[in-house]
Amino acid sequence: MTHNRPSSRRWLGIRCLPAMIVLCIAMPVSAQGETGKADGKLSSRLAQLSAPAMASRSRAQVAGALSLPASGPGSMQFSADGAVLASIRVSDVSPTTQAALVAAGATIRHVSERFGVIDAYVPPGSLDAVSAVGAVAYVGEALAPRHRSEQPVSASMAARRTTAAATCPTGVLSEGDTQLKAAEARTTYSVTGSGVKVGVVSDSYDKEGSITTAQQDIEAGDLPGADNPCGDTTPVEVVHEASDDAALQSDEGRAMLQIVHDLAPDASLAFATAGGSMYEMADNIRDLGNAGMDIITDDIVFYGEPFFQDGPVNLAIRENAAKGIPHFTAAGNANKRDNAGNNITSYEASAYRPMACPDFTMFDGSPVPAQEKPKDCHNFNPGSGQDATSAFTAGASGMSPVMEFQWAEPWFGIATDLDIFIIDTSTNQLVARATDSNGTQSSYTGTQSPVEITGWSGAAGKTYALIIGRYTGSGTPRIKYVFQSARGITATEYNASNNSVDSFGPSVGDHVAVAEGIGVAAVPYNNSNTPETFTSLGPATHYFGPLTYAAGASDGVNLARTPAAALATPQVLNKPDFAATDGGLTSFFGNANRFYGTSAAAPHAAGVAALIKEYASTHGKPFNSSAAEMLMEQGASPIANGTAADTGAGLLNAVKSIQVMISIEPRAYMPLVAR
Repeated sequence: MTHNRPSSRRWLGIRCLPAMIVLCIAMPVSAQGETGKADGKLSSRLAQLSAPAMASRSRAQVAGALSLPASGPGSMQFSADGAVLASIRVSDVSPTTQAALVAAGATIRHVSERFGVIDAYVPPGSLDAVSAVGAVAYVGEALAPRHRSEQPVSASMAARRTTAAATCPTGVLSEGDTQLKAAEARTTYSVTGSGVKVGVVSDSYDKEGSITTAQQDIEAGDLPGADNPCGDTTPVEVVHEASDDAALQSDEGRAMLQIVHDLAPDASLAFATAGGSMYEMADNIRDLGNAGMDIITDDIVFYGEPFFQDGPVNLAIRENAAKGIPHFTAAGNANKRDNAGNNITSYEASAYRPMACPDFTMFDGSPVPAQEKPKDCHNFNPGSGQDATSAFTAGASGMSPVMEFQWAEPWFGIATDLDIFIIDTSTNQLVARATDSNGTQSSYTGTQSPVEITGWSGAAGKTYALIIGRYTGSGTPRIKYVFQSARGITATEYNASNNSVDSFGPSVGDHVAVAEGIGVAAVPYNNSNTPETFTSLGPATHYFGPLTYAAGASDGVNLARTPAAALATPQVLNKPDFAATDGGLTSFFGNANRFYGTSAAAPHAAGVAALIKEYASTHGKPFNSSAAEMLMEQGASPIANGTAADTGAGLLNAVKSIQVMISIEPRAYMPLVAR
């Protein structure tokens, strides 16, 4: 079915703006952050951004108008000259199409032949021209990803530059080496990671440099390289480094590599940036697999990765797993509880429950135009009553909540267009919204994904409310939202204490939720009995088969998309699989050089896996993704205050994992490595 969309470029007469002198100019509604659905190939936000009036606005003003953070995770990604990073869905990725995009003003960054998406920087003034290229089906913003560290490095820490002499074998040593029994395993089983190659995917390797550089880390023994004083002279192989325009350049990847080196000092190391989109990250993971990695770990996630089916990154992990490469992913840092102990990070209802929408006004207090109103809204009350709003309280000042909302329909099989609205309960005015046209299967217009994302700057202690609206369609799909910056909220109106029908808390998703991968939760270095409070909860559930590749000729011509079929039985993914250390020391990264978050836990697991892999290789035992998961889960130690939802099988134990390998009969072991 097709639906007419109200224009995102409507003109509403004269608006007056104060400046050096008072200028009265005709401005499109889009420049005021008041536009609704886009009616062309541009996303709603890019249609707004392309308006000439936006050019004079500051980055913060633009972000506010677009209902996104001004910087950091969830923000738009801009080049130094102001071009915006866009993911362009095309009917083919042929040289002719690429040349046409360049001629229209695009600077191509990455081409995904599998998914028919070209990532490119586009000046806002060229967005219309790019969308007019014949092969273009849709142009959407590529939002900045988030990594799963809790306290990323900042330039203010530069005074703590490491100047101590190198301590062999690996310079500054993470306490995870002892906590996870890696040091004991090295001594007991004479393993050091020799002959094993470990790849890390994160933001950057050697871009930040205000505290230490990669070369200084090598000279201090914290990384291998030609000038390593401890004899570890094989340098880190940089398969892909972050670009100069990358939104995230904290060198978190280098900190992760330090952790792997601490636990498996003789393992060879490699790095690849996640890049600017989920499509680039997927290809870079494949590139690591093709570069000979035995083990891969990552800590980056992109907004919009599917909740309810395997997406582009999941598929790359699955492809590498088929080659025998275990992949360890940071489980996430999204968990948050209120003062009463209720989980408030996420909300999931088994179906959209339609009711009449509440009244609210636009950002400036004017009425919502009739053509922009949803036709009905979700009822948050699971009982006999009705409530079209769900209130929540903002956390500390400076925290920008980012909400990711998805519903259970497959990519390229969208039948329902849902939107989200955030209102200030004291004024009943909009403060943020996400109203992309999600498209229909018949036309392949719009995003073709069941996703809406919004962010805003919340005032501490202020109460806001969420409204979920249905713009088109008659379906009532399962719905779920996750506050991906959970510290930005302190309380929610609905939680398990007053709603036993809907689900609250599970926030594991994206490519953590892939059966062939291994999700790693976080336990602090100085307390093996209690998980980090922020570590994301499982499980995740898939209702559809994996996203299908764009089917076409080998040169990427005539690409087609087919929606995945619903699974006969939903696939429950019990993630995370187990927990590992966070908060251990590095030479430069984190608060007081302590690296917190599941971003730190994942490379600890990869380091342990390198020790197991070496033992397997030298003792004639096979080792792949399924075997790694089984061995590390069965060898895990119980966590007194952990549960399956937050720490999986328990705390990783290198010694016990090798003991499990030794004890397993070959006949019982072989089915695992054949999976």
